[in-house]
Amino acid sequence: MLAFTISDQAQIRGLELIFLTRNPYEHHQIALVPGRDPSHPFTVNQIASRVVSLPELRRIYAQIEPPPPSWTPVSVSQAVMA
Repeated sequence: MLAFTISDQAQIRGLELIFLTRNPYEHHQIALVPGRDPSHPFTVNQIASRVVSLPELRRIYAQIEPPPPSWTPVSVSQAVMA
């Protein structure tokens, strides 16, 4: 009905993630993650955007306030390699 296909699957920090896409040129538009364990104080969130170049990404990143020290930002590729 929605025409999404599974583009990838990964085990990250003991969780099975499933990535869905409707565009064969995009890794995913939706990432499915199992329910959060009530004993964990966090949930998985993602913010994604497309930029024209690495210098543009660095410029935007420099304008963002630093996250709290308890946050651990990772990219999907970093998390899969962990």
